[in-house]
Amino acid sequence: MAWFFDPSELRRRREELGLSPKEAAELIGISLSTLYRHEQETEKPLTVQTNAKLGYWRVYGIEASSSPPSKTRAALPTPSLSARERVATGSLAFEVMTPDVLLDCTTAPGLFTGKRYAAIGQIVERGAASEHVTRSLRAKAGTAARFDLECGGDGGQPFRVCIFSRSAEHARLLLQYARRPEKITVILYVLVKPIADGFPGFQSLGGAGGVWPFAFVVEQIIVG
Repeated sequence: MAWFFDPSELRRRREELGLSPKEAAELIGISLSTLYRHEQETEKPLTVQTNAKLGYWRVYGIEASSSPPSKTRAALPTPSLSARERVATGSLAFEVMTPDVLLDCTTAPGLFTGKRYAAIGQIVERGAASEHVTRSLRAKAGTAARFDLECGGDGGQPFRVCIFSRSAEHARLLLQYARRPEKITVILYVLVKPIADGFPGFQSLGGAGGVWPFAFVVEQIIVG
């Protein structure tokens, strides 16, 4: 069965995740030449086979269509939380960040490279990102920042997640919500970068603590 993608969306998503073509191809389970062919396809929509479709969903979080997409894109509805602990927005659904998910990611972050989660909470702490982290996020100088998001509560176990913004737009919005009591929903993706010479790791804020070889990077902020 054939599945359909917008080829420009595939390259945009890979670059957002900070993956090289070789890294992305290995994670998706396709050859490097196939990845290049998919990204450089001039005919829209792009047709791929089931194995590539599953790989793109697992790594990029992009869902394919079984029929060619229309030229118009519907507005994203307000996200909803299901009993399975997933946040749905448009045609995509994201697993909600929980203490167990956080523990899995900190235990073996390489297994979750590129995976996306929805973290729901309140901004309780904020701080600047280091120059090393700014470069790793491919952010402009002065726009990368760290935020502690306190999640859980309402009968559940409270916990904190340190998240990193890489765009001025996201940093500005998170700073605004750092002064407000209400919760927000943040879609995050896992970026892994080994600690080595020249890169000391992602330094968490006081609430989360520690230095890590991975970061939760802000992809989208949902308010209201």
